[in-house]
Amino acid sequence: MKLGEYLRKKRGVKSLDEISAETGLDKGYLSKMELGLRHPKPDKFPALSKAYHVSLTTLFRLSGYLEEGYIICRAKNRDSANHNSDAKQILDEIMEED
Repeated sequence: MKLGEYLRKKRGVKSLDEISAETGLDKGYLSKMELGLRHPKPDKFPALSKAYHVSLTTLFRLSGYLEEGYIICRAKNRDSANHNSDAKQILDEIMEED
């Protein structure tokens, strides 16, 4: 399943206005993302994860940034987790904000 299709299903009865308010992202951008016309960058994943109630790992996988078999974990636990170098670099950047 593609990311946009997955997020549209996860949104359920929530409106794009609600998701926009929760993420701080423009409603038009979210609409295009759900239609597969826009592809969010990883820096948007934390907000999308919270608003759509999906894991960061799922967002990374459906976006093609993370291969099956790898996981995303909290910074304090990442040394013991298996992950590829691209995902680790992206994760490090995101976790710096914690």
